[in-house]
Amino acid sequence: MTLFSVLAAVGSNWKGSALTCHFSATADGAPLAVADDTKPVWVIPTTATTVAITATPTVPTYWPTTVTFSVGNTGALTPTGNVGFVTIKALGILGVQLSLATVNLSRFKDTAAKDASDDVLALLGNPPATRQGKPAKVAQKYEERYGVWPPLDWDLDDKPHAHFLDLPVPAQGVSFSKDPSVHVEAENVALRLAGVVAPKLWGVSWPTSVDRNENADPTPILLFLRQGNVQYKGEFFTGDGMGPYPDNFDYASFGLYDNLAYPEPDVFNQPGSKGVPYQAAKAGVNAVTVLPVNSLNEDFGVLESTKQMGRILLELQSFMFRRAGVTTPPETLGKTAISSFSSGTHILARILASPDNLGETFLNDTVSAVYFLDAPLWSVKDCVVASLAWAGAASRNKRVRFYTQDLWDDLKPLAKLLPSPLPKEPYIANSTDNRLTLGLVSRTTWTALVKNAIGAQLSKKDQWQYVHHATAAMLLTHALSQGDFNPNP
Repeated sequence: MTLFSVLAAVGSNWKGSALTCHFSATADGAPLAVADDTKPVWVIPTTATTVAITATPTVPTYWPTTVTFSVGNTGALTPTGNVGFVTIKALGILGVQLSLATVNLSRFKDTAAKDASDDVLALLGNPPATRQGKPAKVAQKYEERYGVWPPLDWDLDDKPHAHFLDLPVPAQGVSFSKDPSVHVEAENVALRLAGVVAPKLWGVSWPTSVDRNENADPTPILLFLRQGNVQYKGEFFTGDGMGPYPDNFDYASFGLYDNLAYPEPDVFNQPGSKGVPYQAAKAGVNAVTVLPVNSLNEDFGVLESTKQMGRILLELQSFMFRRAGVTTPPETLGKTAISSFSSGTHILARILASPDNLGETFLNDTVSAVYFLDAPLWSVKDCVVASLAWAGAASRNKRVRFYTQDLWDDLKPLAKLLPSPLPKEPYIANSTDNRLTLGLVSRTTWTALVKNAIGAQLSKKDQWQYVHHATAAMLLTHALSQGDFNPNP
């Protein structure tokens, strides 16, 4: 017979290191008294059936965490809520039930909170009525793009009428076809990262084919860096009732959702939507899509340090495993590819070339490939120089892939490493060892593709911008199909 039950609690991070926290607890909803809330010991009433513990960290780099338990007849505790974020060690002796709860606190949290201001879906449903003081039809434009707006959930519906890049790409030419078999079966979430200036908001698409079980392999990750934000000052993200970063419509939609989703009925109509998980599904790659949302002023902030980038992705992996109820996530990451678009390519070039990052473990060992999607002319040289230097000797087996609408002179050092002569445009050409790629699909070719696919004629003033986005929205599929995530490609 259990005379009384005693519960103690400690906090830890994903690695098991101790975190000092303030703790509170309830039994059947009634608060439990504690002498020292940083070293709590509670006596649980013998009549209690449920217990809840909240751990609030003393540092701002972790989120508070609440876990719940059912209380058995012997006073033993069984986790019932947030089970991946707590472990229990129990000892029953001479009528006393002793329990130690270790509560895991994460730098990430799910935004689907009771507070609607912390829910990205709610942000998507609150578009600005004006921009720069003038009426704006933002909601109407998004409804035209996606068919329904705002989305009711984070599910990525099938797009049977969408054109996808035909694979494998032949030695000459590119083509696109509808593929109703493309299906994104994944858990899609929006997360908040604590303790950073940027990026605070993250989108994650975790395919069901990527295991989150005990003893699962480390997670393969595609990190997608969208364009830099300096070009949007005075246009997006601020003004006319918009909340501060990242709590407004533009960060939730333009910054996150547009890179996660594909439009209705076809990406040829709206290439501003990048549909990264759809492209991964078409390519047949089992990798988790990670979409950090950069701020207007800080862009990708801490991610320019690859040591921080690696730590944050490990934390994200841990959070997602624990979210699935697994208390022992992998201790390392799987192969990681970093993809970048537009001015984001220059951010990636800076990351690769930074003296602080050179030789750093995550960048040197874990990152297997880098992708550049239509780098603007002013960025191309830095991208080529930095990526080829990072790739190094063939023995390192690092992958570098460029896709462009113009064969800029600064791309020629890469082109010279490919079999000569290069095919006639359009083409996507690989080196003989598949370590390097150069894809060239010009505005003239894209204009013909658009006319053939949807019967529309691109005006000359719209061509560059359209093709710029289409390169990212449709040719990333090729990079993802090249085996860069295979254990031994």
